[in-house]
Amino acid sequence: MEQYAIHPIDLVVVDLYPFEETVASGAGNEDIIEKIDIGGISLIRAAAKNYTDVVIIPSKNNIPYCLIYLIINRDRPQWINAETSPWKLLR
Repeated sequence: MEQYAIHPIDLVVVDLYPFEETVASGAGNEDIIEKIDIGGISLIRAAAKNYTDVVIIPSKNNIPYCLIYLIINRDRPQWINAETSPWKLLR
């Protein structure tokens, strides 16, 4: 990344397409297929693999909670175990 002057990524915010809602609405196949999110899931997975250095916000609904957490923990957050992991926070 240094070679290309790319700064490290430490926050990933993803708002997935509303797939379940689209299916439940009775939409046609074309609309349903359009709502299959491939890129968002890939971003979440890549960020999760780097959980020690990257904060993941997997939904816009979680942004307020994560911002509060980040304000309280001003240093780079460390997700120590399952009890303090972002997934526990976002359930």
